[in-house]
Amino acid sequence: MASAADKIEASPSSLAFSTSERNKTLSLDIEVSNTGDFTENVSFAFEGVDSKYNAKLLDGTTSVTAFTPIPESAKKFKVSIFVPKDEPSGKKDIGNLKVTFVRKDGGGSVQTLIIPLTLDVPSMLEIDKIVARVKEK
Repeated sequence: MASAADKIEASPSSLAFSTSERNKTLSLDIEVSNTGDFTENVSFAFEGVDSKYNAKLLDGTTSVTAFTPIPESAKKFKVSIFVPKDEPSGKKDIGNLKVTFVRKDGGGSVQTLIIPLTLDVPSMLEIDKIVARVKEK
């Protein structure tokens, strides 16, 4: 007989945003599942994410910071970030989405999932080859 357990999972386990456009909001889906045996209090917080990205966790169009999933349930959310018009090119870590959970009945210990967030903004100008021709007089 398996023992009862607290278990929250997130899929995907990291979020990689990519765009060649700036001054634009991007979003990716994330699903949070309660695969354990207890109803959980789940809270969300962005850590180390610069305010210029205006990161949000959305349930539809509503910004959320917590929810309480029953056992064997899942919920999809959108994580959105804003890419500023002056964002430099390149791939970078922009912070984490921290998912913290504890049993609603107060039993068990506080547990945490860390979801890394990355942003890849390709260069707007790419030169593959330069050909110069000199005209003789």
